[in-house]
Parts: sequence; structure tokens; C-alpha cells
Amino acid sequence: MVSGYRDYTRQYRLWVGALEKYGDPETADNWVAPPGQSMHERGLAVDLGGDLALAARLARELGLPLWRPMSWEPW
Repeated sequence: MVSGYRDYTRQYRLWVGALEKYGDPETADNWVAPPGQSMHERGLAVDLGGDLALAARLARELGLPLWRPMSWEPW
């Protein structure tokens, strides 16, 4: 796991960084949820790193509720 719970301030900073990088809110929203709208702020999301194929396989084998809302995120 490379990212989990984020408070509002952290989410805000990530959002501002995405706005600066991508230039408009619609594109930035593809990568970072606006503050107040992230499942990370609710403690209901994590971002995975490392061997993502293994993580997906283990989640499937263990029956973990792995939800993949963003198609470009391999986990």
C-alpha cells in the first residue's frame, strides 16, 4: 500500500498539485479527487504499489472487496 487515509488538507494539496500539472479541473479529476470527494478522506480507499498482479490475485483469492473505479489504475 502506498497511500491510504488522507485528511482534507492533504487531499487539498494533492488536488492543487493536479490542477497545476494538468491545467484544468476536469483533467485533474481523472487523477485526484477534489477535497471533500475522495474515498481516501473517508478511510475507504488505498493505492497499491509493488507487484500489482500479485495484489490483484491475492485480493481475488482471499475474496477481498477490491474495487477498481479508475480503469487506468492497474490495481
